[in-house]
Order: sequence, then C-alpha cells, then structure tokens
Amino acid sequence: MPIVLTSESLLLRITAVDGRLLRDQVLCGFCVRMNARRRTFRIATGVAGKQFRMTLRYWPMMSVEDARQRVMEVLAERRAVRREPARL
Repeated sequence: MPIVLTSESLLLRITAVDGRLLRDQVLCGFCVRMNARRRTFRIATGVAGKQFRMTLRYWPMMSVEDARQRVMEVLAERRAVRREPARL
C-alpha cells in the first residue's frame, strides 16, 4: 500500500528492512527504498514511454523536502527534453 512521505518522523518510525519501495502519493515518481541500513530517495517513473530510475541521496543526508524539490527539477528536465522537436 502506498504511503505518503509527509515528514522525517515517518522515516524514523517505519521498521521495514526488506528493500520495499514506499511511494509518495503527492509527487508521482518519488519514492524511498527501505533497507536495513539505509533509506534511499529514488525516482522511479516513466518518461517518454520508457522506464526512468535514478537514485538521489540517502536520508538523513538529504531531507524529504530537499528530495522532493530535486525530483521535481529532474522530472522537469527530462520531460522538457522530450518536448523538443527532432532535428534533421
């Protein structure tokens, strides 16, 4: 079941250590991989009909709000490239 990543306290409270992805319902493509030692911010979405995945940074080195901001920047860049007309 998807979980909304609303605060840092949620990452502290969750005890999942099996590598599952917690997806954000607010920002499509933003997720956190929960492992035994690390919480990793990731982008996992489709862009131009292809899978796009990117690891950002680890929590707490990057806050949830900083990660959301970075995801929005990366997705805007990726989708802007798709909109440019093909050059011959």
